[in-house]
Amino acid sequence: MARKLPTFKEFFERKMKNPRFRRAYREVVAEELGEALRSLRDQRGVTQQKLARLLGKARSRISQIEGAEGLSLSLETIARYANALGYRLELHFVDKESGEVAARYFLDHMGEIAEATPWHSDSVSGKWVVLDGASGEGPDEFGWAA
Repeated sequence: MARKLPTFKEFFERKMKNPRFRRAYREVVAEELGEALRSLRDQRGVTQQKLARLLGKARSRISQIEGAEGLSLSLETIARYANALGYRLELHFVDKESGEVAARYFLDHMGEIAEATPWHSDSVSGKWVVLDGASGEGPDEFGWAA
C-alpha cells in the first residue's frame, strides 16, 4: 500500500506549529523584506548615509530597517523609507482564490493615506528627480518633475 504524501500546504501548516520553524521562517521573510528595501535604495543610487539624512535618522537605523528586523517595522516606517526614495507603499488585499484585489491603500507623503497622486494615473508623464535645492526643498530630496 502506497503512503500518501502531504501537499505542500499540509506540510507547511504542520511545520508552522513548531516554534523553532516558525521563528526561522519569520527571519527568512524579514531578510527578504530587508533585501527588497536595500534593492530599492540601490536602484535610486542612494547611500544609507544619504537616506538617513533624508529621514532624519542615524545611518545605523537604516541598516536596522534593511536588516532582519524588517518584520517588526510599522507600515509608517516602511512608507517613509519608500517615500524618501521617491516610491510609495501600496497595500493590496487580494482574494486568495480569485486573485481579485478587494482593497488597495496607498501610503504617501510620510504616512498620509491617499487615493490619487501624480504618479497614480496610467497617463502620467514625468519622473522622480533629485531636487537641486532651488525649490527650497533641500539638496538631497526627491520631487516629481513633469
